[in-house]
Amino acid sequence: HRRLEARDLENLAERLVELAFGEVGESPQGQAEIAKARSLAFAEIGSGRPQDAVLDLIRGLEKAVSTAHGPNRAKEFLGRVAGALH
Repeated sequence: HRRLEARDLENLAERLVELAFGEVGESPQGQAEIAKARSLAFAEIGSGRPQDAVLDLIRGLEKAVSTAHGPNRAKEFLGRVAGALH
């Protein structure tokens, strides 16, 4: 496996954020949590912790989906995230 560069991880982060926005739909609280998770992730990427940033982003996005639609939907979302990572 090659190590992903920060730019690659930024692109991955954006794809995951788009996926999460599709999941939460019109939920204002879910959208706010996604925006917060995205902001934190990009700050971490900028500070030289890109792998940690993506892991934290996934956790934050899972929380946003769970807040908007419950834990079962969040579990389904994680399955789609796993698919996006391959």
